[in-house]
Amino acid sequence: MSRLANELVFAFKSRYPIIWIVSSDEERVEDVLKDLATRLWPAPRKIRVWTCVSGFEHTEDTKNPDSALAWIEKASDADIYLLKDFPDWLINNPALQRHLKNLYYHLRKKNTFLVLLTPNIPVPQTLSREVYMIPFDIPDESEITEFLHRFPFNESLKKFIPEMAHAMRGLTFNEIFHLVQRLAQTKKLTPESVLNIIFQEKEQIIRKEGVLEYVPPRWSIEDIGGLDILKDWLRKRAKLFTPEARKKGLPAPKGILIMGISGCGKSLAVKAVSSLWKLPLYRLDMNLVLSGGQGNPEWVFHRALKLVEAVSPAILWFDEIEMGVGRYHETGGEGRSHIFSTFLTWMQERQGDVFIAATANRIHLLPAELLRKGRFDQIFYVDLPSDEERKEIFRIHLRKQQQDPALFDLVGLAAMTKGWTGAEIEQAVINARIEALHEGKPMSMDHLIMAIGQIVPLSKTMEDQIKAIKTWAYDRAMPASSSSRRYR
Repeated sequence: MSRLANELVFAFKSRYPIIWIVSSDEERVEDVLKDLATRLWPAPRKIRVWTCVSGFEHTEDTKNPDSALAWIEKASDADIYLLKDFPDWLINNPALQRHLKNLYYHLRKKNTFLVLLTPNIPVPQTLSREVYMIPFDIPDESEITEFLHRFPFNESLKKFIPEMAHAMRGLTFNEIFHLVQRLAQTKKLTPESVLNIIFQEKEQIIRKEGVLEYVPPRWSIEDIGGLDILKDWLRKRAKLFTPEARKKGLPAPKGILIMGISGCGKSLAVKAVSSLWKLPLYRLDMNLVLSGGQGNPEWVFHRALKLVEAVSPAILWFDEIEMGVGRYHETGGEGRSHIFSTFLTWMQERQGDVFIAATANRIHLLPAELLRKGRFDQIFYVDLPSDEERKEIFRIHLRKQQQDPALFDLVGLAAMTKGWTGAEIEQAVINARIEALHEGKPMSMDHLIMAIGQIVPLSKTMEDQIKAIKTWAYDRAMPASSSSRRYR
């Protein structure tokens, strides 16, 4: 039996007359109730459904909630009553809550059951002792797998069902149904294209939250110049979120903190993880959380974390974490301090396969509690790129600008840009191409030399801050690049 069926059987056998189911999948809940009603008792029971629009079928006016409860109280049949919209009426309605509480004692004698269905409304405190609550919103992986096997996929996709089911975790059966219909109308499906379509469906869920942003997998690990140690660490863990890894009981990585100099590829590295691991990437905008525009910041933050858990496996990105979570550890007031505490607790006890990817420029602003072992699998330090890394970065950006790197003196370019960040090199290449386009000429070394001369690198304008970052990272973080290790 399904999880819901098992919970309902327990509630029925325990003679709980009022059952509160938290779920947005009405059809699925009704199907499970109908199945149990036919085989759990010697004589099958009827499922009588109530909504605020039509009341009970084949009855006089029972649209009013009080009238519906009065009708149930007078009914002689020991049936199962499913009330779909009823919890909405209980909010701030003590008289209706009292009516329902009185009905609890009446129904307990009759072995009749009242099932209240709601997607998100909590049980009123006055009824908490009388109600049996079943949180049941999304199907688990085995249920999704069983559901997918009902559809006539082609042979190549049938083999891919375990991966599809793993990626579809966090979706309701209704959402999965619409997703399968979309897949059925898409030509030339491949495992990669199927994953992208699933991620797009999850993007719809994330959009409704408001503080979470879906980041499409547009960057690959090959777009990163240098950072060989970080890239090797990521490649070795690329398969730890797969169904095969779960079957073998392999531990999924918890997260990484990438700190270092601004413009050296921290954010790009996080974006590349999504493509490498074939997981959706969601960025949590702490500025929106703390603005209060989405509601109480503590509640919004908690809800966002729970939503990411629901759509896992996924990557949750905290960009400039020191300005979001860490900044308010001691100076942000009681509410924001609670956000920090919530985050620490969630990092330790979170459910679902959520990998945390955090980036930070000013690591000294982060409290020690966030940096202790166990919060992150590894803390990486991203330094200014070496000569070889700058050559590689030039190659990447020249190709992006549709130029042949072989036509340029990469050794000379690397020498001219010592102390530059990857972002500064990218901007120089872009500026050089714009200048060449303006002149109506092919891009040349002269254009690049001119563009380089017009940029003052961060290593000069913020020399003291960069030295402070290097000093902090010296014996506290793993270098992201082997070239950095030589100078430790």
